[in-house]
This record gives sequence, structure tokens and C-alpha cells, in this order.
Amino acid sequence: MDVGFARRLGRLVVYRERYDQPPESACTFVTNSLILEGKVNVLSEKETADFLISITPDKDRRDQVANGLLFYLLTDGVNFNKYFRCLSVIANDQWYAALCNVNMILIELWPKLHESCRELMLQFFREAVKLNVPKIENVIMNLVRSINGSVEWNHKLRHAHVIASILNEHEQWVMGLKPGTFMLLNVITTFGHLIIDIPAGSPFENVRMAMIQSVVFIIRNRFTDACMLGRDLLLILMRLAKIPQINAIWVDLVTNPSKFGLNDGIEDLFRCNANFYGVRLSAEMAKKLEFIICQCKPNAQDKHFEWFSNTFFRGPDGPSLRAETIRYVLYFFKPDMPAHVLEARGHFLYYLLTSIPPNSDVEQQWCKTVVWFDWLTYDPHTSVQFVEPVISMLRIALANLPSKATAMLEYVCKSVSLIYPARTEVFKKAVNDAMQAVHEYYQGLVYKLLLYSSLLLCLFTPPSLFNFFFHVRPLTLQAKKKEREKEIEELVEQLRDDFKTTMLSLRYVYCYESFLRHSGLILEKWRCFT
Repeated sequence: MDVGFARRLGRLVVYRERYDQPPESACTFVTNSLILEGKVNVLSEKETADFLISITPDKDRRDQVANGLLFYLLTDGVNFNKYFRCLSVIANDQWYAALCNVNMILIELWPKLHESCRELMLQFFREAVKLNVPKIENVIMNLVRSINGSVEWNHKLRHAHVIASILNEHEQWVMGLKPGTFMLLNVITTFGHLIIDIPAGSPFENVRMAMIQSVVFIIRNRFTDACMLGRDLLLILMRLAKIPQINAIWVDLVTNPSKFGLNDGIEDLFRCNANFYGVRLSAEMAKKLEFIICQCKPNAQDKHFEWFSNTFFRGPDGPSLRAETIRYVLYFFKPDMPAHVLEARGHFLYYLLTSIPPNSDVEQQWCKTVVWFDWLTYDPHTSVQFVEPVISMLRIALANLPSKATAMLEYVCKSVSLIYPARTEVFKKAVNDAMQAVHEYYQGLVYKLLLYSSLLLCLFTPPSLFNFFFHVRPLTLQAKKKEREKEIEELVEQLRDDFKTTMLSLRYVYCYESFLRHSGLILEKWRCFT
């Protein structure tokens, strides 16, 4: 690699020249910046604008120039305003080229960028919102997403503070966003766990309060969009319930649900699935996770998961990121997923739940809650694919760590009456409906699985566990006799039908052969006659 090229690359991303392969997208930024070398960084602003207009006659050229300008914008903070105005000069495509390149940085380069470059990128978003750049909210979604990654904790909080400040300073802009904007959902989920991860009274209290203000404003004023989170919105509100502003939202939801447009109260949210699962984790987490589940060989999964855990779960937000990853994996589904991928998904859930530090009781309980919450709030219209992965995980746990499987089953039984005592019957019905749906999906094998586990775990499992799920009643001798007689009658009926079918087939064959013989005689007589 050319020395000058390597030096430019080192201004943008952190990498070790001897050991690391430079990111391809970073090399593209450096290459395109060379097109503008000696022009935008030397000419006056007016001369630069004229030069940019002259060299961007078509879309392809405009993409290259926007790419190169972003390199200068991120590496030359002194002239940030100049380069931002240069981007606006070539933005006759509604900023499409510039925003595509910004997305590339957020998705592919964000963890590798120098922190000074990240600070300038945050400044870009502040200026873009002031200028009301079209569709900038779709790119901010990826910015919020990037907080759930491997960036250092202090840097994450600084980035979150800037994003919260932008939203709080431009509330009218937030109100003017089109319905269904995913950025709002990402803000609620990401800020929702960061608020918990920052202890009250810490040096980052101002960051915490700014995020609380953003979350409360969005839920209060854009509740229709927040409803798109469905059951996940209830999880977030449950976790933040001790905060006075969130507690006030709970009171309104329970006592006056019509204020939020809900007909049946919180039960309306049971029917909604969080359809944004694909963007709830950072791109780097999602890529690695998909590799482990879909492409990694079974005997290598442990090593990859260990790397995944050490990379993303070691910081102060590790417990929350683990819970977010569990929710992501539960909703991880693609059409025509082969059996080995479904198995790998169950294994990954098992790893997530069994690698929690043993002294982290709060984390243990919260992870159990996020695993079972789709069962506790199950609606018959919900697809079984969102509740089935738990059974896959339990099957693996029974084979490897039976006590863990028992603890999981005991948790869901106990939480039915504790999660919201006034609605115990609602939650009990939801869990039974979920088990029935999975029971039908597995064609009865789930009952055998749990029954087998009860034989193994008779010392741990409460006797009422399976009655709770299936309403099983012990059969008396007379009931067993009737059941056996019914099976014999069905077998005899089946044999009778098979015999009837066979006789009809033989009859048709005999008639056909007779017809052929008769036809042969007629033909023979006809030949003799002629």
C-alpha cells in the first residue's frame, strides 16, 4: 500500500497496517478523496462550489464526489462548515448520494472510526436536522442503532447525549415525521435500556435526564408509532416503571387507555409484534450473530459465542445488550430456514441464558422475562414462530443443563400470578394458548418432551407444572379401557376401509381382463367372417 494512501486511511479509521486488512469501504473514501485533492482543501469556498458543480454532471460522478467530501468533512474539523456547505451544493438529488455514503459509514465503519471522526459525524446530523434534510431520520435510525455495539461505554453515552439533545431541541421536527418512522422505535428501545444502565446520581445524570425527556415525549406525542413496538413497549415501560414520568404513563394506560387510543387497555398491545427486530442491534452485532446462526459449524459455535460475549457483553450495558440480543434471536426468522439453522438458533438462545454471571440475579430474572414475555402476552392471531424458539432452547437445556430448563419452566408458572395480579387469568390464558399453538406445531411432541423432563426432574419440577400447561387429568382404569376400545374401533374401521378399497380394485381388474378376452373373441370371429 502506498505510504500516502496509508497515512490518509489512518486519519479515518483505526487499524494496524501490519496485521489488519483495511476496510474496503474506507479505502473507497480515501480513493475518492484524491479526486478532490488540491481543490476543495485549497480553493476558496466560492471557487470550490464552482468546481464541484462543474465535475458533477451525472449521478455516478456525484456519488464519488459526495464520498470524497465526506472524507474531508470527517478528518478536517477546522473546515467542517465549509465541507458541509459543499455537500449542500451538490445535493440537487435531495441529498441522496450524501446520505447513502453516511449510511455506509454507520453500517460498515462506525466501530473502526477515530472518536474525533465520530464527533464530526454527530455534528453533521445536528446541522442536517437544522437544515431539515429530506429523510435524514432514516439515517439517524442507523446512528441510534450503532450505540448497541462495541464502542466504549463513555463514547456511547456521549453519542446518546448528542442524539437526545437534537431530538429535545427539535420537538416540532419530531412531531412532523411521517407515521411509522423506525427511528422513533429505535430511540425508545435504545434509550430505554441506557437509562437503566446509568445509575441514578452518577456523573452522567444529565445524559440520563435528556434520554428520559426524549422517550417520554415520543410515547406521549407519538403513541401510534410507539404502539408498533407492541409487546416490547410493555417490556420497556415495565423496566422503567420506577421513573416518575414513566410511572405516570403507566397510570394513564391502566386508568384511561382511551387517552392513547386503546380499546382494551394494555391487551391491545398483546396483538402487536415488534416488526423492527432487524434494526434493534448494531450492524456489527447483527452480522456476527447471523454468521454464528446460519453459517457457523456446530462444533465451532462455542468459540464464536465466547468472542461475541467478550466483545459486546463486558461493559456496563452488557446485561441490557444480552436481553436485546435475546429479543433479536427470538424474532430471527427467514422464509424456508433449514432445520440446522433453527437448531442453531435454539443453541444460541441456550448460550445467552447459560452464560449469565452467576451472581447477577437481576440480569437472570430480566433475561427470563424477555424470553417468556411473548408467551405471557400471546394472542391466537400471533404467529407460532415467535414462541416456538423457547421450546427449542428448553429441549437443548434438558439435554445439557436440566436444572436450567426447570428454572425456566418454574419461572413462567410463577410469573403468571405475579406480573400483574389483577389480570392473572388473562396471562394464564395467554400461556396456555401459546403452549397449545406450539403443541400443534410439533404435532404433540412437546407434551412428550415435557413429560420426559418431568421423569428426569421429579425432584425439581412442581407436580402441577404440566397440568398448568395442558390441564392434564390422571386417567382412571375405566377411562383407560374406554380409550383403548376407541383405538381398537378406529383400527377396525381403517381395516374395513382398506379391505373395501382392495376388493374394488380387484373387481375393476377382473372386469377389464374379461373385456379384453371378449374383445379378442369378437375380433377373431370378425376375421373368420371376412
